[in-house]
Amino acid sequence: MKKGFTLIEVVIVLAIIAILVAIITPLVVNSLNQAKLAKAATDVKTLGEAIVNFRKDLGFWPVKNSSNNGIDMLYGVGNIPSSWNIYSNRLSFNYHLVDNSNNYRRGPSPEGLPCWNGPYLGEIKQDPWNNSYLANVRHLEGASSPDYTKKVWIISAGGNKVVDTDFNGVLNTTNDDLTFRLQ
Repeated sequence: MKKGFTLIEVVIVLAIIAILVAIITPLVVNSLNQAKLAKAATDVKTLGEAIVNFRKDLGFWPVKNSSNNGIDMLYGVGNIPSSWNIYSNRLSFNYHLVDNSNNYRRGPSPEGLPCWNGPYLGEIKQDPWNNSYLANVRHLEGASSPDYTKKVWIISAGGNKVVDTDFNGVLNTTNDDLTFRLQ
């Protein structure tokens, strides 16, 4: 008598494997999506806290570059979603928060003067969906057209890769943007 598997046994094993794959796949995909959301939420909070620490140390928001041009938006690495790509007065988060490109006095100051105590961040990466993190800093104090009634956000466009939050700070309640509010 030959030893081996019958066709029925092979079909049953394949059916069990297919059922297990059908059950496990949605769980794995959901876990990956939750991990991306958690990473983006942590990143926007970290960027926001770095900007707040910059302001605490120097007494002003990072809204100007060395030529004193007002900055509309700060951005990180990756694609800038098309709904915000129209703003030409933009500056990398790295400029103030990582590189000290304005050559601010480094701290700590023995006289208690405002000093750059950075870098406030390590490496700024793109969000989990390969987009840039963004901040609509135009409305912060010291910007070219500050408006204290407008909300200022650090934003990740989320999985749909579209910034649904208006540049003036209006947060669409049905969007998937991940945000941290500065003002």
